[in-house]
Amino acid sequence: MELLAPPSLVGFRGVAWKCGAKPRRLLPRTVWLCRASIVDEERLDAARDMTKWLQEQGFPQQPLLVSSFEDKGLGCCATRDLQAGDAALSIPENFTVTAVDVANHPVISSAAEGRDELVGLALWLMYEQERSQDSPWYPYVKVFPASTLSLLLWEQEEQEELLRGSSALAKVKDQLTSLRQTFDALKDTLKDNKDFPMEKFTFSAFKTAFSVVLSRAVYLPSAELFALVPFGDLINHESSRSLLDYDIEEQKVKLAVDKRYKKGDQVFASYAQNLTSADFLIRYGFLDESDENDCIEIEVGLVSGDSLAPLKREILQEVGLTVPQKFPLYLNRFPTQLLTYTRLARIQDSGLFAKITFEKDLIVSQTNEYETLMLLMADCRTKLLSSSDTMEDEMQTLRRKNLSYKQRVAAQLRLKEKRILTDTMSALRNRLAPIRGIPTKSGNLKDPNSDIREMFDMVEQREVVNETVSKGLLQWYCWMILDRERTMRLSMGLDCKHTSRQLGLKESFGEEVDVGISGKWAWQCFLIRHHHGKETNATISTKSFNVNRGSQVSVTNRDEIAIDCGGTVVHEMSTKPKAQCNLSQQAAAENKRKDNGRCH
Repeated sequence: MELLAPPSLVGFRGVAWKCGAKPRRLLPRTVWLCRASIVDEERLDAARDMTKWLQEQGFPQQPLLVSSFEDKGLGCCATRDLQAGDAALSIPENFTVTAVDVANHPVISSAAEGRDELVGLALWLMYEQERSQDSPWYPYVKVFPASTLSLLLWEQEEQEELLRGSSALAKVKDQLTSLRQTFDALKDTLKDNKDFPMEKFTFSAFKTAFSVVLSRAVYLPSAELFALVPFGDLINHESSRSLLDYDIEEQKVKLAVDKRYKKGDQVFASYAQNLTSADFLIRYGFLDESDENDCIEIEVGLVSGDSLAPLKREILQEVGLTVPQKFPLYLNRFPTQLLTYTRLARIQDSGLFAKITFEKDLIVSQTNEYETLMLLMADCRTKLLSSSDTMEDEMQTLRRKNLSYKQRVAAQLRLKEKRILTDTMSALRNRLAPIRGIPTKSGNLKDPNSDIREMFDMVEQREVVNETVSKGLLQWYCWMILDRERTMRLSMGLDCKHTSRQLGLKESFGEEVDVGISGKWAWQCFLIRHHHGKETNATISTKSFNVNRGSQVSVTNRDEIAIDCGGTVVHEMSTKPKAQCNLSQQAAAENKRKDNGRCH
């Protein structure tokens, strides 16, 4: 897996974009142009009417023709041969609609002020569509679809069922919550606006208008804004380097093709770059299965309560990173900054700051690198375990012929994300292999998990093992190693053959157990304690005892380990004296209420 600097971390820089003027009346010219969605005859006729209207407004002639394609719906084809680098579109800025037009609008400007530009464009679309033929933009807005396939418009039950286990579910919920809050605020702002059609302003209508704008607005990097671009929003998507952008010198929105097209060929453009599949599906309602830049996001941050946190924040701010920070994980690579960020977060000696560089992939120390890779592995594992289906399950689902469109794209999304996570974990394991140990005072490397590795090798290899011992310890061990629901991190490089579903995690066992095997039993785990949901401190806990086969053992250390998941004590092991052991679920719950800090 290749390491790289993610382009998404570099912000676009441009100049103020002069726009907002109404279309000028110039000499009529002939033009036919285009964009993606399932089209019917009415929309094709509307696109032709728009072409005629733009002719009358002096729209410059373009080498594209609006047309209908059997598999792509409405789109654009070349009216002449095009070579790589040729301009397939060149649209004067006064034919576009942006936040500047919204700010100058006599009816919606005050309501849109200070809000996201896409919200303003959604209000603009709702108002102009309601005006119908009285709107000067009617020939253009008539081409817009009545709805989209965006995840925002799926029923809640469909979202919960089909998106479970993908990153899209949380994003959709967050965006819908934000939209609801925005709608409530707009409704209060617009209630006294007599010119705005409040009787049509429902949350469903607003959500639909927003999804339409979200799917059709073009982001122009050089101008750093979104724009509704006639004909530019009719071109269908294909992964490429060909993007619509603003030419500052010519004050035009232009599309330069990146390959050769023959006359009659459909011309494509890339809708967006550096978008995750989840974001792409939310915005456009479909997936690009051929996108080599497909990625998912992973969020990392600093440890709360870290005395070095202020210094670490300064270091991150100097390189333009935030706390927390999201990084992309690609199918065959991830950014060096992700590793460096996580290394910095785990440093406990300020003298090691000098080794931190975001330009190169440099290891700070063996111990730090081991912990960094294990924490990233745990994050990826947690994301994988959020779904009950494996990659094989998803592929089997996609083989079914009776899938609905929503079922298919949801399964495709889940599979794409699982592939990225699995590939990333393989890359992390490869990097972890040479450092499967920590430095000792003698200068040698010692596997920090050699004892527990031996113990569980023995447990799994024995044909006859006491059920209480094997089940209880494997429950505890598997819960930690799988990092289910992010309840516990651990400094351990073992793979477990069991899953949390195969083991009964609701049970507890006492201090005295029958031992079915002999040998030294030990375990070491990295615990992160939480107080009111925030990390406060980290400790290392190690337990060990020697036993003989068939004997009983009583562990007398006055320590107690509790694993807390979502308010429920999932498993609790006490090592207090016998009289205080064999905690029942009721006693465990009582102890939990008394404990201010919890292992999470």
